[in-house]
Amino acid sequence: MSNISITVAELLLRGIPECLLVMWALHVFTRTKIIPTKYFLLSLFQLILVYLVRFLPVALGVNSVLSLVIAVVIFQFAYQTQISETIRTILAAAIALLLLAVSEALNMGLLILLYGYEETEQLLLYANSGWQRSLYSFPSILFLALFILLSQRILKKMDGKKAKHGETGETTGP
Repeated sequence: MSNISITVAELLLRGIPECLLVMWALHVFTRTKIIPTKYFLLSLFQLILVYLVRFLPVALGVNSVLSLVIAVVIFQFAYQTQISETIRTILAAAIALLLLAVSEALNMGLLILLYGYEETEQLLLYANSGWQRSLYSFPSILFLALFILLSQRILKKMDGKKAKHGETGETTGP
């Protein structure tokens, strides 16, 4: 197994929620209505493909870029949008990846604050099982969900203001 491979426990406890959140982020940032069957199928494909990418002999970080490409490709395949929407999907995937990185950094900072640097490194690198590693990294999933929820609310407010732009409150016509 490569140094970026994950256990089945990590796939279940971290991979599933993370893929669901990444697909949710793509829907939020592209302002695409969630169709539940497509959403869950996209999340499942993302989970499987990202899991398989982790077995490739690639450098750390390349797997993240490949995951980004996979997310864009399957999202575009599912919704078959115009080229301008493809650009929006690429940006949405990049934002989702950035939010994921920030969430993981916040989780790491939280663990370091609670346990200290050396102990945190030991917890994450040498945990007895994938279940333990998943437990220690789970706050990053919560941070990511919070970021996406906040982003969704901000975008809805922005969309609401756009719809009201130009309104005077006066009626026209006879």
